[in-house]
Amino acid sequence: MFNKLDAKIRYWNHRRIDAMRALKIGFAQAFFLPFSRKARKENTNADILVFRLDDKLGDSITSTGFLKELKHNFSSNRLVVLSGKNAAFIYKKLKFIDEVIVVKKGILQTLRAFLILRGREYRFIFNTSHILTPQVIFLSSFLKAWKKVTFLNSKVKAFTHHIRYDEKKDHVTLRYQKSLEAVGIESSNLDYQMVVDQNEHIRQLEKVIFELRQKGTAIIVFNSFAGARLRNLSQKTTTEIVKGILEQHHNAVVVSIGNEDDLQKIQYWVTALNDPRWVCYSKQGSLGFNLALAQHAALIVTPDTSWVHVASALKKPVVAIYREDEAHEKNSLIWAPYKTKNAVVYAPFDKTRPYDINTVDTTRVIAAVEQLLGDI
Repeated sequence: MFNKLDAKIRYWNHRRIDAMRALKIGFAQAFFLPFSRKARKENTNADILVFRLDDKLGDSITSTGFLKELKHNFSSNRLVVLSGKNAAFIYKKLKFIDEVIVVKKGILQTLRAFLILRGREYRFIFNTSHILTPQVIFLSSFLKAWKKVTFLNSKVKAFTHHIRYDEKKDHVTLRYQKSLEAVGIESSNLDYQMVVDQNEHIRQLEKVIFELRQKGTAIIVFNSFAGARLRNLSQKTTTEIVKGILEQHHNAVVVSIGNEDDLQKIQYWVTALNDPRWVCYSKQGSLGFNLALAQHAALIVTPDTSWVHVASALKKPVVAIYREDEAHEKNSLIWAPYKTKNAVVYAPFDKTRPYDINTVDTTRVIAAVEQLLGDI
């Protein structure tokens, strides 16, 4: 009874969100599109501007190969990225990006960004989120460029090019490849790019790595939490997988990562299993530390979340757990690991526990870990 009610609530909540988004976009187009501006001719010396305003960590990582190729092919043009606050650190560490402008949500922040940008000329403007916002429509309407490229959204006239792809099956990199083709780049390498600052956490990291090496030679980084409740691995699921890994691999040590709130919860799980080779540093919950730690990993295990893309960027083998694909959700295709050794394990759909990733067969996850560790 509860599961049916929960499914209905989720369905109607999604409908409500979609309806509100459509209403906001409709108003934004009515107000801003009459002012939409396009350059009369191409200025080959002008800046290239890229909107990365959804502020999602995983999505931001998948765009980095695209940004690298833009700069590689248009090296004389300044590459400027508009980013949300949380994801900006990814772009600021990439040397091929000339400027990163942080734009928070809200009218005043949008106007601030516009005042910074309005005096410049742009060769190209790219919007790299398939979900439009009034913020993006406003900026793309009032800023002038020779070509303005966006994903889908063919009815929005603020853009000159609308990249088409299959939302239900095409990998995220295809939309970036087609965006590059729209500006004349036919061949590209879209490998994700990421620079992790080891020095920022060097003291804590040296101590942690030393401790872990005393317990095992193969460090497995384990993430249990995703951005949505039904994609989080439970205590039972996590413990079964960790226990199976440690039984199969006597030279392995599993270190759980997460933010500080997550780590407090995981510390209880670690204590309950009482195996010294499952470790949780409950006071080391910063993303920077977790990323630095991941660089020392032999393998990463994670549900469908940004850590799949972190693993791809760091070229770390990854076991990725996805909910079984349905007609309306193809995450394991769109957001699959990219150009790194990987194994994808599906959690089958169960009517009694709809959309719950904890229906996964943990023995299959353990077997996938064994396979990848054997290849290393």
